[in-house]
Amino acid sequence: MFRYIFRTSSPKIISNFTKRTILNSSKSKRINSRTIRKWNFVVVSGLCGFTRVYAKSENDELVANFEEEIKRATLQGEKYLAQLMRVLRTLILQTSIEYQENLIKQIEITKENTQIGPVGEHWDKLTTFRVKGNELKEELNKYEALASSLSEIVHAEVQTSLAIGNRAVLQQLSVELEKLQKLCNEQLEEIHKYESELLAANRDSILHGVRSK
Repeated sequence: MFRYIFRTSSPKIISNFTKRTILNSSKSKRINSRTIRKWNFVVVSGLCGFTRVYAKSENDELVANFEEEIKRATLQGEKYLAQLMRVLRTLILQTSIEYQENLIKQIEITKENTQIGPVGEHWDKLTTFRVKGNELKEELNKYEALASSLSEIVHAEVQTSLAIGNRAVLQQLSVELEKLQKLCNEQLEEIHKYESELLAANRDSILHGVRSK
């Protein structure tokens, strides 16, 4: 997820350019001896009804709306594009954190059940978490596609700004795209860590079951 989908132009020119970001503070959340990096969310407003932090039950509608917003962004200009990137950061971060929490729970259940035995009702509760995990990963893949489309539009806008010497527009778009890229890379790294640990737990469970026979 999120791999190779961003192309930025001269990121050094915006190294000292700071803007208010949707991610305004960080904290840690502990889940059964695990620590996941969390962020405080602020409300996003002024963009076609995106006036609150989103409920997961509305994600399909939001994705559909976001696709329409990306189409509209080709006509609305740089401010619209910048705000779309902030909205997408919120969606990606919320879903990524929920997915990481789900992976941690799957790891813990798998390890606990492995010690109990390879067969039994104690494995049934894992099914619910697996289904939810697949749903969350699918959501992240949808956001990857949206980010890819959005980054192409932003890249074209940046090239236009370079051609006409509009440095202010270039700075605004470049900084927002860099924030989105950084967030995606960080979340990808965290997700990969837990997915690898879950894979190892499943492998150990299979081996434990074979040895127990």
